[in-house]
Amino acid sequence: MKLFKILIAALLCAALILPLSIGVFADPEKTEYADPDEGEGDGEGEGSDPDDGDITPPPEVGDPADPDVDPDDPEVDPEDHTLDPEDPALDPEDPEVDPEGPDIRPLPAANPEIDPETCEHEWGEWTVTKEPDYFSVGLETRTCALCGSTELRLYGMILPFPLTDVRADRWYTDAIRFCYQKGYMYGVTDKLFSLSGTVSRAMTVQIMAKMLGVRLSDYKGSDFDDVAPDRWYARAIKWAHDEGFAAGTSERTFAPDVAVSRQELAVFFYKMALAADAVNDDSPYADLTGYYDYDDLAAWARTQFSFAVGVNFLAPTTSHHLSPRVTVTRAQMARFLYDYNNYVAPRDVPN
Repeated sequence: MKLFKILIAALLCAALILPLSIGVFADPEKTEYADPDEGEGDGEGEGSDPDDGDITPPPEVGDPADPDVDPDDPEVDPEDHTLDPEDPALDPEDPEVDPEGPDIRPLPAANPEIDPETCEHEWGEWTVTKEPDYFSVGLETRTCALCGSTELRLYGMILPFPLTDVRADRWYTDAIRFCYQKGYMYGVTDKLFSLSGTVSRAMTVQIMAKMLGVRLSDYKGSDFDDVAPDRWYARAIKWAHDEGFAAGTSERTFAPDVAVSRQELAVFFYKMALAADAVNDDSPYADLTGYYDYDDLAAWARTQFSFAVGVNFLAPTTSHHLSPRVTVTRAQMARFLYDYNNYVAPRDVPN
């Protein structure tokens, strides 16, 4: 009986000690942190394993597990994401692609039977192909007598501009140089352009004729009482009137010496743009009705002035004023011609 009680006591002690020993020697990796698939941790706070949390880092570039990288795609190397050298887009035989550097090739040879790369060139004399001007240096070329290859080199220096009142880096500088170089406008003397001088109606039609390359010798006589046939502007006015580019101030007068206004200039060059097919249904016409002096704009000039502002031939004089009856200065005329030329290519008319 006494032995039986001792066995019962031993069994009770074992039952109490075994669970405690299991808790003491349990695997800490399985009990210290919550299971990321079952716990409520956010991957950063207490109760989450920072090395085994629910935030999976994005795949590295080139990782075959990246869903954006198909290892079977010939365009992509899954190890380094470089283009596949077998890609037909990188044909090493393609003359447009130099696998060792930029594509630098000589100009095509005139004689295809001689390779310009191996030709022992017999160069001719340098020939000027472009003279220096007020914007850039000139160019010279020479040609190989054997293979026909050509070489280019710079020639000369940019010409100094002769008109001393035209300052550099002003809103009119490039425009005046352009007009001077093209022969559209010159100085009032050898040294002065006269930036604030006015431009007459006769000067305007003379410039228009120059821009279009008109052969003025074909136009003789006069349609207006105030235009003598022997005046320097008579042929230009005759051309402009006959071809519909300019009308008189009345049936019998042209007013050749009167300064041209902004609205007259808009009308003249709108007709030029029409002749050059530069006016169409898609042309931008500015809405001018909100300007304070809109009523000063003549009815016969509203469409043309709207076009000139819309394509930036003319700009409003202020944010609220068009100044349609204000006369045009020589600097403003040069800028107008420069902007017009950039928008409308002059017609190719024989001299």
